[in-house]
Amino acid sequence: MPFTRAYPEDLSKLSDNVYGWGRIVSRRAFGDQGPGLDIDFDSTETAAVEIAQSVLEGILEEMPRSQLKLLGDHQPCPKCQRASPLKTTRRPDHPPRPPRAMTSKK
Repeated sequence: MPFTRAYPEDLSKLSDNVYGWGRIVSRRAFGDQGPGLDIDFDSTETAAVEIAQSVLEGILEEMPRSQLKLLGDHQPCPKCQRASPLKTTRRPDHPPRPPRAMTSKK
């Protein structure tokens, strides 16, 4: 199957929304006043990376799940073209990640 790149029509608008979500996450993590002076930049950066990874994991789980729904229950066999039931398996290099709770110092 050839690799093709497709992007949402208005990627800049989506990027603006995600930027806004980042601000919301910051307020939820540290409150409206933001992180206190006892929180250094390294800690802030570490939290941001963990949150970004969670967003990426959500995207990379949801997009294939949505595509799978479009395939239906059966697809033609690549060799004989007979309709065959689809089987799904979890990729071994992507085990489910346990939920993490983010804590803040107060």
